[in-house]
Amino acid sequence: MTEIYFIRHAESDHTVKDEYNRPLTEKGINDAKMLPYMFRDISPDALFCSPYIRAVQTITPVAKAKNLDIIIKNDLRERLSNSAWIHDELDLREFVYKMWENISISVDGGESISELQGRNIKTITEILRDYTEKKIIIGTHGSALASIMNYYDQNFSAEDFMHFIGKMPYIIRMQFEKNNFISMENVPL
Repeated sequence: MTEIYFIRHAESDHTVKDEYNRPLTEKGINDAKMLPYMFRDISPDALFCSPYIRAVQTITPVAKAKNLDIIIKNDLRERLSNSAWIHDELDLREFVYKMWENISISVDGGESISELQGRNIKTITEILRDYTEKKIIIGTHGSALASIMNYYDQNFSAEDFMHFIGKMPYIIRMQFEKNNFISMENVPL
């Protein structure tokens, strides 16, 4: 059995508009420091991460506690977007629902959910091939994680995404037998 723990990054500093370099807030840094306790009884074999700073900062305390290097995978990054920042919760909700109406269509000129899902799943498939029967941690993002969850559970919808959109960090554990998906569950913090 292969287990993958997807960790959505902790709270990030939205005053920094550069997606790649946006760091965690002080709260996010403190929340990330608690993650090694979540994994105290789990011995991961490898840690993979999006190249975005907030994702790396989130899993760094676990990497240090487990004495593992973080392997950066560029295709695990968040959805590339051309939209202006959405500040209002109602606008965000409307935007999310539009993105999920048809996951093959981009609503803002950036990547569609389908494109995001394709590059994330390609990388996860490679990880599953190379790390069979291992425990893996992947540092990720909200839309990226939602697209992955939708791939393995086609009933996953915009409403499900809205359920965890404000939860940071957020952990999902998936189990696989070789490359075959078995189960998915939320790991409560």
